[in-house]
Amino acid sequence: LYRSAGALVAARAGIPPRPLLEPSELAPVSSAARRPGLVVVGSYVGKSSDQLAVLLRDCSWLTPVELAVTAFAGEDAAVASAEQARALTAVKSSLLQGSSAVLFTSRAVIQDDGAGGLHIGKRVTDALCAIVQGALGDPAAAPSFLVAKGGITSNDIAVRALGVKRAEVL
Repeated sequence: LYRSAGALVAARAGIPPRPLLEPSELAPVSSAARRPGLVVVGSYVGKSSDQLAVLLRDCSWLTPVELAVTAFAGEDAAVASAEQARALTAVKSSLLQGSSAVLFTSRAVIQDDGAGGLHIGKRVTDALCAIVQGALGDPAAAPSFLVAKGGITSNDIAVRALGVKRAEVL
C-alpha cells in the first residue's frame, strides 16, 4: 500500500519521463472542429483549491459551475436533488452554448464526525458522477473531453460515471 503522488505509478511501471504535451496534442487543429468539454474538480485540499483559483482566473472562457456541498450535508434529499439538478442544468447549458465548463465542489470543508463526514463525501461524489453521466447522456450536450481532478474524484468519475473497467498507463 502506497500513499504517494502520481509520479510513483510511472516509476513503478518503468515509464520514462516525457515532455509536457504541446497545445496541438490537446485540441483539434481546426477551431471549427473544437467542441466544449468538462473539467471536474472534487478535491478541496489546498493545492487543488489554488490550482482551481488559477484556472478560473486565467481561463475566463470556461464556465464555472459550483456544486454547493452544504446541500448534501443535511438529511433533506430534496435539497440535495435540487442542487444536483441545478448544477447539471448549468453544465449542459454551458456545453450547449459551446463553452467548456468547470464543475467544482464548494471549497468549504464540512466538519462532521468520521462516519457522517464520509456519508456527506459519498453523496457529493454520487452527485458529481450523476452530473457527468447526465451531460454524457445528452448527445447534444455531451462534452468532447473530460478532465477529473482529485484522487477519489478521478477514480469515481472514471469507474462510476464512465464505466471504466480497465486502464492502461501510458
